[in-house]
Amino acid sequence: MEENISDTLDSILNQSFQNFEVIIINDGSTDSTQKIIDKYSNKYSNINVIIQENQGVAIARNNALDVAKGEYIGFLDPDGDLFAEDSFYHINETINFHESNGETPDLIIGPQTTVDTWSKRSYKNAKELSLSDDILPHDERIIWTMLILNKMFRREKILETGVKMPILTHASDAGFFFSFLYNCKKIVGCPHDFLIYKKRLFLEDSSLSQDSNLNSVNSYYKSYKIILNSFNTYCINYKNELKKYGQNDRLYEFERNALKYIDTLIYKELTALFINITYRFFWRSDIKTLKRCKEIINQLRDDLFPGTWTKVVENNSDLKMSDLIIKNDEMAKNPIISIVLTDLRINNGDKIALDLDSLNRTILNCYNSHFPSFELIISEEFFNSLNNEIINKPNIQVVKSKSNEEFKNNAVNKSKGKFLFFIEEDILFSPILFKKMFDKLNMENYDWVLFPMDPVIDKKFSKNDQYTINEFSKRETINSNLKHDFLLSDKLFKKDFLKGIDFKFSNNIKDDIQLLYDKGNYKKFNAHYILTTNEHLNNSFISIIIDNIKIEKSELEDLLKSIYNQTFKSFDIYLNKNLKDKVSNEYISMNNFNILGNDNFRKTIIKESKSKYLLFVDIPVTYDNSFLEKTFSKLESLNDKQEFGEFSFLSTPIFNSDSKSLYNFSTQELAYFYKKTPYPSNKSKFLVFDLYLSNKLVKIDYLRKNKIFFNNYYKDVLKLYRESKSIRIYQKLISTNLSQKVMFKSSFKNGKIPFSYSLFYSTHKMFLILLYIKEILNGEK
Repeated sequence: MEENISDTLDSILNQSFQNFEVIIINDGSTDSTQKIIDKYSNKYSNINVIIQENQGVAIARNNALDVAKGEYIGFLDPDGDLFAEDSFYHINETINFHESNGETPDLIIGPQTTVDTWSKRSYKNAKELSLSDDILPHDERIIWTMLILNKMFRREKILETGVKMPILTHASDAGFFFSFLYNCKKIVGCPHDFLIYKKRLFLEDSSLSQDSNLNSVNSYYKSYKIILNSFNTYCINYKNELKKYGQNDRLYEFERNALKYIDTLIYKELTALFINITYRFFWRSDIKTLKRCKEIINQLRDDLFPGTWTKVVENNSDLKMSDLIIKNDEMAKNPIISIVLTDLRINNGDKIALDLDSLNRTILNCYNSHFPSFELIISEEFFNSLNNEIINKPNIQVVKSKSNEEFKNNAVNKSKGKFLFFIEEDILFSPILFKKMFDKLNMENYDWVLFPMDPVIDKKFSKNDQYTINEFSKRETINSNLKHDFLLSDKLFKKDFLKGIDFKFSNNIKDDIQLLYDKGNYKKFNAHYILTTNEHLNNSFISIIIDNIKIEKSELEDLLKSIYNQTFKSFDIYLNKNLKDKVSNEYISMNNFNILGNDNFRKTIIKESKSKYLLFVDIPVTYDNSFLEKTFSKLESLNDKQEFGEFSFLSTPIFNSDSKSLYNFSTQELAYFYKKTPYPSNKSKFLVFDLYLSNKLVKIDYLRKNKIFFNNYYKDVLKLYRESKSIRIYQKLISTNLSQKVMFKSSFKNGKIPFSYSLFYSTHKMFLILLYIKEILNGEK
């Protein structure tokens, strides 16, 4: 709690509407929470602090209700939940609006945005209700937004009804809410952002101790019974009102809808409480808890419409709903999914060692899954590194092997499950991942499914709830062109498919995955359930180098804007520190933007960059937003075919910004024109007129192999042309405001052109004119 309480309090105290009090109940915290509370209470006079021994959230909230003085009361948990900006102002405006029309709202419902490690989403029912000016207590949509945090309660109504939080360890807020709801005369919505609800990451609890227990299950059931009894009382009162005024048509409609309402309530409680957050945490529950859970599920089943129970069974096809398993040994006997935990290692000094932190976190991640029917297959080496709490799990299978590929093949052969999931990268996945994957693969005719993982900029996973997705990684490129896929930990396979094609893992995972693409009927779902710190995925395909060139601030801003507007996002930028003052903070704050010193700038990047290609920017230019995508795709496709040998770089002409074509009599036109003649390109003496780097995408391995660091631009570019194979795209993808003469000079140190090249430049301008006239006469222009 201490990590988040400041954010929670700030979201309250920074509201634009300030006529409120804050009641903080410290329910026996043992960390530094009270020190943080004291800091705030000393600063703000409208904070009232109550310190009590740990008695649970229900008693804490009741104690707050006893001392509250505000006309309306709201609740917020201190573990990161937030009120949206200006939410109090909008609530007050809503109250004033209805009071001006002679009605005082008893309950106000606002929108709810839920944030967890993998997503940020708004709740449809809360959103719809927030748009209404007149909500009935028996509106079914309220069942799907039981949370009290996105609501404001009129204190006078609470006192009038005498409603309190029932003393339960869990779900007391739901019992309180519905008991209050069914007594409300006026319920309205407030359509503006209100609650930001934060779901905590399982890593905050680093053990496999029981998460669901008998007390929690019994509390859920008692809360459900409170809701049901309150609704039954409400029904009696509501029907009496209808009878009193002779509204028989409405009475009949209400009685019919009441049965459907109860069915929806039971369905929601059964699936949300007793299946999803109790039974599906099978491996973190004891047998008494599971037995009681099974009893309640069977009882609620009998109260459901038959069609609704069929829906429950269909939505939980991974569970044996007709006779739920409650014993660990029985669950481990016939798993549906076999999770194969492969080679998780890190560099540890001079040797490669087991990454025990990642290993234990990954195993914890598996046992926090909402999919209980799995087995975990690990190597003997991994198994010997586990603690007793994990070793004693009956659904762990140990497989011996001499290599990683042999281990995976042995795991496939020894697996009990019908489906296989391999964990080969450092990943963090949503508890609902396996359920989502299974549902897709089980219901449709695919051999395997892919849920692409999102790379995060963090090098290690910690207990953080939120991670920043690296939008400049290889992921987007892989999504659009699956031939680049080299990842295993985002796919669920049918074992029969792997067996049917006699698939065997080799020591080349990329070839293995491409074979699976070729042989299988697969489906990619753009869901965001897996995060990874995978270094190779995080690395970009292209490094863009901006050296200490002569460039105005506005030109540099235009250049960076054109780069960040690219449709191809897998790039990083290295800027010479001498240009830093010309760059706005908007770009400097980007996670793919790097600033390096001037010493050996180019050489350092060529040696250390982990990208596949380099683009050196040596003159002020702007790029068409398709430049990187077109050049990258062209080079990749040609080199994949290998029909014409290996291409080391691709070039494209630089156009004048004010023209739709090259200068008719430009030196660059001469270089490109001459490359179309029958002479071999590496013999062309006119290549001296295309010495720029800003128009060339170059393979970094070729530069390293041939020790080309562009210390002498024009000689190194000529070396590229003469000693390697290249391709060009003749499209308007790059523009500049520079003249051809200035561009040409930029290719030489300090802009000093050697006399021989200067003479060559001048005399062959006339030659270009003659060649151009020849093209016109031949009808080529």
